[in-house]
Amino acid sequence: MTARMTCSDGGPDGAPRHAAPPTALAALALLACVTGCRTSTSDAPAPAPAKTSPWPRTFTDAEQASTTLEAPPQRIASLSPAITEMVFVLEAGGRLVGVTEYCDYPPQAKQLPTVGAYTGFSLERVLSLKPDLVLGMRGTAKEAISGLRQAGVPVLVYDPVSVGDVLDLMDLLAGIVGDEGAGNEAVRQLRARVEGVQAEAAQLPRRPRVLCAVQIEPLFAAGPDNHIDDMIRLAGGENAAGDADVPWPQYSLERMLQKDPEVILVPQGYMGDAEGEAQKTLRSSKAWSGTTAVKRGAVVEIPDDLITLPGPRIVEGLGMMAKAVRDAATAEASEADESARQ
Repeated sequence: MTARMTCSDGGPDGAPRHAAPPTALAALALLACVTGCRTSTSDAPAPAPAKTSPWPRTFTDAEQASTTLEAPPQRIASLSPAITEMVFVLEAGGRLVGVTEYCDYPPQAKQLPTVGAYTGFSLERVLSLKPDLVLGMRGTAKEAISGLRQAGVPVLVYDPVSVGDVLDLMDLLAGIVGDEGAGNEAVRQLRARVEGVQAEAAQLPRRPRVLCAVQIEPLFAAGPDNHIDDMIRLAGGENAAGDADVPWPQYSLERMLQKDPEVILVPQGYMGDAEGEAQKTLRSSKAWSGTTAVKRGAVVEIPDDLITLPGPRIVEGLGMMAKAVRDAATAEASEADESARQ
């Protein structure tokens, strides 16, 4: 449609006007176009293309079970303390409607309804919360997980066995809750801290032998293929129980004493021991007191949640572990310097 300008045939008092000369009409028409008295429809902006939604989305978990979500979940039940922490870090804690009785961090988690223990939650209690997604870790009661799936509840179960797996899972959960921006920033900061630990570990003169004893008597240790084994490696150490056949073995005391660990890490509180109890036990033991770790005072207690839970705070535990490994790696050089001065 061509833009037109309509002019009155009379003046303000209704008196007839003289016709404008052709040149004046042309000038007025041009002015009308310039000032936009009427615009051509051909000048209107094209409509913006419709945005396509990324939902529904299908996710495959550690058990190779696929679950399709129609939209970001708004009622999440967490069956793992580590996952509960992740959801809060991803700024989605307000969507949690239920957790396990072991979910005590952050403090807000204690205010949420509980569904039972990590390894044996109540199926009926979970169903009563009407979750649109249940998140768990491998090792969660399999029969109850199966019951949730049979009831039509979306369930995703994961099994992070390294620090990298933990951070990747956080990235994935950010996508699941539909807030990848917050997730990417949180994980970026954690990855930067891990890379800092790796850079320092690369400068160590050697890799000290490190034992992570989850229980002293009898000895249960962190073996291969688990997140603590990976933490020891990232920190610059060598896992003294890394030759075990299973990830969490009961390890031979005699065999470990032959290896002579230079650092002994103990998850403080994991087995209910009071702070400092592990160090007293090892110093008073005829067997353990002869190890390099005990003689040098390199028995390090780390709060259990910072080392046993494959969650966001694992990076904090990694930093504490790295300091103990660095001290052990340079201990021989320090002792040699001290002997030389004497």
